[in-house]
Amino acid sequence: MAFLLLVSPSGLIAQDVPEIKNERVFKGKALYGFMNGGSDLFLEYGFEELYVSDVKFKGSEFAVEVYMMPSPEDAYGIYSQHTFKCDPADAGTCPDCTSPMQYQTAMGNLYITVVYPSASARAAEYAPELAGIFFRKYGTEGKPVIPEPVLAGVTEGDKITLRVKYARGAISLSNLNSSVMPAVEGLEGYSAWLLDGGRTMIYLDMRTPESMSKALKNISDAGEDFLFSATSKPDNILILKIK
Repeated sequence: MAFLLLVSPSGLIAQDVPEIKNERVFKGKALYGFMNGGSDLFLEYGFEELYVSDVKFKGSEFAVEVYMMPSPEDAYGIYSQHTFKCDPADAGTCPDCTSPMQYQTAMGNLYITVVYPSASARAAEYAPELAGIFFRKYGTEGKPVIPEPVLAGVTEGDKITLRVKYARGAISLSNLNSSVMPAVEGLEGYSAWLLDGGRTMIYLDMRTPESMSKALKNISDAGEDFLFSATSKPDNILILKIK
């Protein structure tokens, strides 16, 4: 049964209020029941809940997926795994990506995708507004905290979405740059910020002195076959750059 998502002030005409025709909720490992592949990637980022809705908004039909993640960093991370060939990118006040028939954004602790079956300019125009409505319904405030060494490599006018990726473990990191995997072999609990897919820099947070020592040994054992130079920083941070 359809119902209206009442999140807007009074005075709006009916079509300005999203009409949700169907909503499904998936929590934790129930995500496996929604997607055949890719669930492990979402779970690596700490996926909590997914709200899937069929929506009619301003005369257009949309499919909206709202992924609730533990933090803005995790929301941005899973978003960064899915954003390529954006046109435009970061057109709003938060990271976002428009591609044919899909709009994606990371807002607070949410990763939101809005799919429209027809590649119409009107539907593409409404998608960011619709995502904002769902963010206000489900989301929290906050922006991802990107480490200063990574931000220092981003010049004014650059699109964060196109340059910065975030990984939370072996699946996500290998998706973004498999060449770095020898450094973290046998390790867990680390995270990584990648600038330009790792071609410019990889900022590895090893979290513990033990993991840091193991990573440095892994790099030493790999010898000349390892493609990156490594610099140790305080707080168990490892900066990797292409040799």
